[in-house]
Amino acid sequence: MKIVIARAQVRPDMREKFLEAAMTCIAATRREPGCIAYDMYESVTGAGCFVAVEQWDSEAAIDAHFLCPHTTAFLEAAAQCVSEPPLIEEYETGERRVR
Repeated sequence: MKIVIARAQVRPDMREKFLEAAMTCIAATRREPGCIAYDMYESVTGAGCFVAVEQWDSEAAIDAHFLCPHTTAFLEAAAQCVSEPPLIEEYETGERRVR
């Protein structure tokens, strides 16, 4: 299983636009083949800080996700909303997981 964690700092004046684009993308992404989970959270201690936590069954599913129209639309909208480039990290779970 692949885990993707993306962090974005959203400008205060663009929060609503970002959330609207994110919610549309999240709903469609959750229906994609290979998507195990896709959630986004907003920090309660850091204004405008959002984190997306994604779980995928394969690298191929992630690659396909980035080709979907809803993903490209979200990335275009999000690029206008953030104050700095997002930080994206990818992890792979093995047979033994630390809890």
